Amino acid sequence: MEKKTLRPLPEFPFEVCHWFYSRKVQLNCHIAYKKNWYSVPYEYVGKMVDIKVTETTLTTYYQNKRINVHKVFPDYVINKFYK
Repeated sequence: MEKKTLRPLPEFPFEVCHWFYSRKVQLNCHIAYKKNWYSVPYEYVGKMVDIKVTETTLTTYYQNKRINVHKVFPDYVINKFYK
């Protein structure tokens, strides 16, 4: 009876994420997250960006526009740079 009204499952599974707002892009074109550094294009140096962190990725946004995506370093990794 309900089969007619069911919709297909989403293409991507739901992922829990955490948002961090107003992170300043440093002069080295990176932002810091959990003692590691993730690159951002040079035109955003000195600007405030938002980051969305899931279990596997870190996504950077500037004024609600996605700038880039990086894989998140494991928790035991410290002081590494993504270029």
